[in-house]
Amino acid sequence: IGAYIDEVYHVGSTSIAGLCAKPKIDIDCVLRAEALLPQAVERIKSQDGYTFHGDPYQDGMWTFTQGHGSWGTRLYLCGPDNRIHRDRMLF
Repeated sequence: IGAYIDEVYHVGSTSIAGLCAKPKIDIDCVLRAEALLPQAVERIKSQDGYTFHGDPYQDGMWTFTQGHGSWGTRLYLCGPDNRIHRDRMLF
């Protein structure tokens, strides 16, 4: 989905040096346009190793996980100007 991406951010507790955190890396991937979300979601869904969780909170953060238990990666796809992503960056 590289051509669709505008910005990638390491977010969550593991992004803060020295903070006790679970070993799951949270990544916000901001796409260049909201209209690219369906295509990006379908491309990642087709990859082995990713589990698709949809948009569980209806906030425009399309969620995928990779790994087992508390280990692995949580990938969030969103369009530009997403409120949840913006709030994470402000926090």
